Amino acid sequence: MKLVALLLAIIMLIPAALIGGNLILRETTGADIISTAVYSYWLTEEVDVAAVCPNAITQQDMLNTQRRVNDSVTRMIAYSAIDDKFNINFGLEEVNIKNTLLLTGTEVASLAQMIIMQEDLGQIEIGEGMYIDIQMKSADFDVVDPYNTRINAVMSIDVTPLKNSIKASMNGQSAENTDAQTGESTDSENSGGLNNIVDMIPDILYISSTFILEQTGGFSFNIHHEELIVNDLTNEQTETIFATINLFSGVGTAEDVNIKIATALATALIGNENERGLAYSLVPLGVTSFDFTSRDGVTYFTLVQE
Repeated sequence: MKLVALLLAIIMLIPAALIGGNLILRETTGADIISTAVYSYWLTEEVDVAAVCPNAITQQDMLNTQRRVNDSVTRMIAYSAIDDKFNINFGLEEVNIKNTLLLTGTEVASLAQMIIMQEDLGQIEIGEGMYIDIQMKSADFDVVDPYNTRINAVMSIDVTPLKNSIKASMNGQSAENTDAQTGESTDSENSGGLNNIVDMIPDILYISSTFILEQTGGFSFNIHHEELIVNDLTNEQTETIFATINLFSGVGTAEDVNIKIATALATALIGNENERGLAYSLVPLGVTSFDFTSRDGVTYFTLVQE
C-alpha cells in the first residue's frame, strides 16, 4: 500500500514538477519533489535501531549518571523509584561541589534527557508553529581545538505535530484547521500529492545531529552545522527532503533544523541567565564556565571553577 501511495503521489506531482521546473528548483533551492517522494518512501522501511544508534542510553546509564554527578556535586540529582523520575536540584539546597565533574558522552546524553524531561525542553519549535518532540539516545565528543568540539547526538523524534503543521501550511490554513488526531484537512480542499508524501513519513524518526560547539567565553557558545541525517538516509538525501518541505511550508533547511536542535541540547547542558542548564546553575558554587577535555583517549564534558 505504501508503494502504491508513493506512485500515486509521484503521478500527481509530475505535471507540477514539469511545469514548475523540478530541475530549476533543485539547482536554485536544493528542493527536488520527485526525489523527496522516493526518500520519504525509504523512511517507511523498518529502522535497524541498533545500527542507527549502537550506544543508546538505558535506564541503568541514567542511574549511573546520577551517581557520577552526585559523587562530584552532592545531592544534585535525586531519583524516585516510585514514579521512575529524576529530579535535578537547580535550587542548590544543600548542594556542594566535592571534586571535578567529568562526564562521558553517554553520561551527557543521560543528563541531557533528565533535564529535557524536567524542564519540559523536549518540544523544539523548528518553524513558526511547527514542533518536534525529542528524546536523547546518545552523544559523542571529538575535540577539534581548544575552542571547538565536534558533537554527534542521536535522538528519536516524534514528528506528528510537525507533519500536521506542514500539511496545514501547504493547504494554506493554520494548524487549528487540521484535525489533531488524523492530520487531515478540515476543509474540503484536496491536499494533493505533497500531503500524500508527508503522510508516508513515519511518526517516529531517528535523527543524527553533528555540529561544532564553539566556546566563546564563560557560558557563551556558537553552534556550527555539519550534518543532519534522518534514519538510514544520507546527509544529502536529508538535505533534499528538508529543502523540498521548506519550499512549501517554511520549516527551514536541514542546517536550520540542526542548529535549533543543537542549541536546545547545548542549552540544557550549559544554560544561561534565561534558561536553566547544569553548568550555569552552579555559578553560586564557583563554576565559571564549561569545557571539553581529553584524558587517556576519552573526551569529557567538565565544569571550570574559580
